[in-house]
Amino acid sequence: MSGVGAGVQVLVVEDGDEIRDSLCEMLAFEGYHPIGCRTGESAWTQLACGLRPRVLITDVALPGLSGRQLVALIRQQAWGRELPVLLLSAWERAERLGIAADLILDKCGEPVAIARAVDRLARWDAFSTRRPPQRKQPRQLR
Repeated sequence: MSGVGAGVQVLVVEDGDEIRDSLCEMLAFEGYHPIGCRTGESAWTQLACGLRPRVLITDVALPGLSGRQLVALIRQQAWGRELPVLLLSAWERAERLGIAADLILDKCGEPVAIARAVDRLARWDAFSTRRPPQRKQPRQLR
């Protein structure tokens, strides 16, 4: 365990039950408090009702409200401009989608890479008074 988690909330938005459950299980093992949502709508409802996770993980392709639309809605909110977003995608050129994510990872990549990315984003938010300016193109990690 990395020790970064310590009960920190991470919102996981993924329509694939197995992938979402696996991500939540891995994050719980790392000490995080994952909250899984199957749709962008359910994630947005929780956020609109006051949920403030330290990190958001979302898939791009979701039924209904897509990951792109969810992130756009979040970034329009004062509280959402500072929320670190990890975008998971099976698309090879996800960095070209123009989504305001902080990091993009291959959805089928190594689970440890996802856990370490969450660690970095959780630290980034927790230990800095200002986040670095948004990059025009998120960093692609493989």
